[in-house]
Amino acid sequence: PHSKYSYPLSSLDPGYTMDNIRIVLVRTYVSGNIGSASRAMKNMALKHLTLVSPRSFPNEEATKMATRGAEDVLSASTVVDTLYDGVRDCELVIACTARSRSYDLPTLLPEQAAELLYSTANRNENTDNETQPYSPPASVALVFGPERSGL
Repeated sequence: PHSKYSYPLSSLDPGYTMDNIRIVLVRTYVSGNIGSASRAMKNMALKHLTLVSPRSFPNEEATKMATRGAEDVLSASTVVDTLYDGVRDCELVIACTARSRSYDLPTLLPEQAAELLYSTANRNENTDNETQPYSPPASVALVFGPERSGL
């Protein structure tokens, strides 16, 4: 079953891009997960990986897990000290967690998060809607926390 939020890559508008979408991994403990994330990103046409204070990077295990085509994503990754440094230029930041939280923040289904990230990263002038001011595409980030504790 397909939801109204499904965006198989083959059906994306050719004028749209994944260039404004960033994946952020915070304090990654297992280096191989960085390489695995790079491979998953490559499969989804995502290129921008930011690592916030990884335990060990660059690392042979990360490189090994990124083989078979995702070496470019891994080698182009950016390492920063704080989450703020990793997302400061993003207009939209969505964090993933498996834990229930008592924060007064909206909760999104994965499909809703994908729609929001994709549409914000690819918005353009809508000449049919004069009530909506033009907003250029914006950088967005999807954040994953440490494996052991999450965000």
